[in-house]
Amino acid sequence: MRSRMRRVVLLVILGMFSSSGCTFIGANNSTPRFNQSFPGVLLLVPPVNRIPGSSAGENLLAWSVVILSEAGYYVLPPALTSEVFARHGFKRQEQIRNIAPEKLRRIFGAEGVVYLTVDGTGINHRVSGIRAGVHASGELVDLRSGRTRWKGRGESEGGGRTASKLLPEPMQMMISGELRMKVSESAAGQAAMNLFLNGDSPLPQGPYRRD
Repeated sequence: MRSRMRRVVLLVILGMFSSSGCTFIGANNSTPRFNQSFPGVLLLVPPVNRIPGSSAGENLLAWSVVILSEAGYYVLPPALTSEVFARHGFKRQEQIRNIAPEKLRRIFGAEGVVYLTVDGTGINHRVSGIRAGVHASGELVDLRSGRTRWKGRGESEGGGRTASKLLPEPMQMMISGELRMKVSESAAGQAAMNLFLNGDSPLPQGPYRRD
């Protein structure tokens, strides 16, 4: 009799959760109800990098995963999602950017997708040295509705000194070109922080944030 009652109670509980569409990935019961309508499970697609050959896109993606996770979002592992894209024949950023939201939802089961773009690097010539920064933009699209829920921009001034401005101008230009090809992780990290957290339109805290 007791085992039968337990079975009935369990079925009722499971029915309540399935009908409400709850998710258990890092769920926080104290999260305000209005926040739960915002996409909480995110797919980050490889950034479109407008600086061919540079590492800015990879660095921006890596920092974005950390920042979004800390902000209360569940981010699908980029290494695995890249493999899934490749298996479906999508290997270039531009191809992936053109996949319809409903198809991304069907393949990955995510609630939202974050598109990142490295728009360029800022090369600042100073007496103390040449510094390289990152200019980035981002967009979050709700895969359940196809609506854009957030847009932002962020940039960083760049890392430490690399070469004195007192060097001959041709050498300065050569060093500037090298910096565009190899942007430091710290510059990409600062750009990601400014993009998601410190810009004019910061991304709202995710539904799984634990304070």
